[in-house]
Amino acid sequence: MSLLRFSGQVFCNRNLNMQKISAIGFDMDYTLSEYIPQSFETLAYEGAVQKLVTHLGYPPELLEIPYDHTKFVRGLVIDKPRGNIIKMDRHKYVKIAYHGSRKLTEVERKTIYDPNNTTWDSFTGSGYAVVDTLFSLPDAFLFSTIVDFKDSNPGMNWWNQRAN
Repeated sequence: MSLLRFSGQVFCNRNLNMQKISAIGFDMDYTLSEYIPQSFETLAYEGAVQKLVTHLGYPPELLEIPYDHTKFVRGLVIDKPRGNIIKMDRHKYVKIAYHGSRKLTEVERKTIYDPNNTTWDSFTGSGYAVVDTLFSLPDAFLFSTIVDFKDSNPGMNWWNQRAN
């Protein structure tokens, strides 16, 4: 029997009554099917922005900012309190840091993430989010977009309401 005969097929060892299924999840590790990451990420980003604007009162101008799938990769850390996205080496030294989409200078980066006082414990807790899956790439882009928008519109009331 040739294994090629079964190539590209999906098998299930149990019948599933779809009438009782209320939600279907996505598994993006390519075990069940191939994905086009750019399409999936764009869909996730646009849905999140729509929800922020429609349900949480974020500015509608955010809807006009298109998703850029080339902007971020896995392995980053979002520093939520500071509005930064950082890349560390294996010794937890912050090699690159962005505030929104603006790259921090070496002086700014070393001032904020002083290598003499920064340890892995400095990046734990609810103030930090690890960009470690394909699902988190749109989140990182959305985060940087909101930081940029906030910085360029400091007097807008919506941000003060979100922070409270």
